[in-house]
Amino acid sequence: MPSPNRRTILRSAVALGACAALLPVQAALGAPGTQAPNAAKASSSGSSYYGVWVMKSWSLAGQAFPCPVQLPVPPPAPALSCGTATYLKLFRNGTYETTIPAFDQMTDKGTFGVLALGSKTPNMIVFDDSGEADAPRAYRLGLSPAGSKSPTKLTVSSTTYHAGVGTSSTMNFVRYTG
Repeated sequence: MPSPNRRTILRSAVALGACAALLPVQAALGAPGTQAPNAAKASSSGSSYYGVWVMKSWSLAGQAFPCPVQLPVPPPAPALSCGTATYLKLFRNGTYETTIPAFDQMTDKGTFGVLALGSKTPNMIVFDDSGEADAPRAYRLGLSPAGSKSPTKLTVSSTTYHAGVGTSSTMNFVRYTG
């Protein structure tokens, strides 16, 4: 697969930034894309996603960018970047802490919920920061190996649409074992 050119990456970053800026607005207005269907319920497969996760890369438009990286994104979109010690901590009491720069528009702490949308496997995570309780952000959650009680990899991703073109972006994490 040929690697995307700079224009594709920049267009993808702009689309992602626009989506990040619109998610809180959509949530506040009750947009259908941000509400869980009636069949959604809290995940019962519990503990597999709890713990400390270290960010290893961003994937944007099908291309991986290992940490540390700073992807060019025009304002007011949040920075798509990560350092060598960027982390996400998911606690059993439903709170989180993070140093993910893309969350800079939010506080670095808050609450989260994980949903299993029509399956037993958790596949959606919603972050609601401590500073803006009315601006939750929802993402696709992936764990691997799939079905494992002790997964070693976690992905948090979304697809944004701009002018009818969808672009996926993914934050790739590994479980901290130190």
